[in-house]
Amino acid sequence: MGLINVLKSIGHGIKVAAIKVAHGFAAIFGHDAAVAFGHAALDLLKSALGKIVVEEVQALSTVDSLSGVEKFAKAQAAILEKAKAAGISVSTSIVNLLIEVAVAFVKGNLEAIQ
Repeated sequence: MGLINVLKSIGHGIKVAAIKVAHGFAAIFGHDAAVAFGHAALDLLKSALGKIVVEEVQALSTVDSLSGVEKFAKAQAAILEKAKAAGISVSTSIVNLLIEVAVAFVKGNLEAIQ
C-alpha cells in the first residue's frame, strides 16, 4: 500500500499497527529508536502540510529524467507554493525535513504496516 493510501486510510480511523524499519536504518540508530522515529515521522506526514509533501515526493519518485537534487528542489518549490496557497506558513527547513521523512517512506527505509 502506498504512503498516500496509508495516510488516507488513517484519516478514516484505520490505525497503523507497526512501522517496518530497513535493516540499514536500524543498524545506524538501533531498532527501537528507528521504530519510534518511524511512528513520529508518520504522525508528521499525517498533517495537512505532510500530505502535501507526500503527494509531491511520490509524484517525483517516478520521474527518471531528474537527479535527486533536482527532484528535491522541484519538490521544495512546489510544496512551499502549495503550503502558501493553503494558508500554511512554514519555513524552508521544516519543508526540507518533511521531504526527507517522506523519501524514507517512499524508498522503503520506513514502512507503515496496517
